[in-house]
Amino acid sequence: MTELFAGLVDDAGRFPPAALPMAAALARHRQDRQRGHPVLSGRFLCAAQDIADLLAGVFPSDELQLSLICPPDLDAIGHAVRAVGGQAPMKLVAVEHPALDASWGPRLPAGVRRFVEVGPNGPDAAVLEQLRGEDGAVKIRCGGLRTELFPSTRTLARTLLSCVDGGVPIEATAGLHRPVRHRDEATGFVHHGFLNILLAVGRRLTGGDEDDAAAVLDSTDEPLLVAEARAADAAAIRRVFHSYGSCDTAEPIVELERLRLIPQAAGTA
Repeated sequence: MTELFAGLVDDAGRFPPAALPMAAALARHRQDRQRGHPVLSGRFLCAAQDIADLLAGVFPSDELQLSLICPPDLDAIGHAVRAVGGQAPMKLVAVEHPALDASWGPRLPAGVRRFVEVGPNGPDAAVLEQLRGEDGAVKIRCGGLRTELFPSTRTLARTLLSCVDGGVPIEATAGLHRPVRHRDEATGFVHHGFLNILLAVGRRLTGGDEDDAAAVLDSTDEPLLVAEARAADAAAIRRVFHSYGSCDTAEPIVELERLRLIPQAAGTA
């Protein structure tokens, strides 16, 4: 397993377009944990409003690594963190919320990382400084259920570069269903590829500019992207690109196997 893809995919099965019921999402997560595929991070994403359903559905053996998705409200974030804190069999590892005002808070428990979702223009200097100070990270939305939620390659390139240059790690969310940029035949939406994004980060780390990052984000040339991935400094890229949330935890694995970027599982062709 190459380091470029190890622990890359967070479980976002509760979120659209899959939007699995809590029982089904937890059941799939248990199966994934038993399978133990190294592409999967083991983190389970859950909205703060669903905490009661989560607590009702977990098994004592689940040992959830929980990433809590919160609204942009200080009191709501604090309440959600307290609601799951110390609740076996869960371990709160991250809190994700949209950017707040200068008050920022609340302070998170030790060992819990903050991911702040920024708008399409990327993080400003104050957000980057605050996140550096508490070992936080930027969350970037790459798609959604409406076409306007998909940032252009140029906009995404600028956001990625600001995070790389600002020394703050990145988590991506929404729309990253496959490694390579593609058009969804059912919706007509053009989706960014998670491999394209990894390589855009890599280009900046090796001195590339915004044009270089935008060019690789635009690319649909699978052989060229695969070759670049195999030559990339995986460790350096993953220090910046933390993970991305996928509502489908099987598709990234199948696609990476198809591109021969990870070994195929036994018994698959």
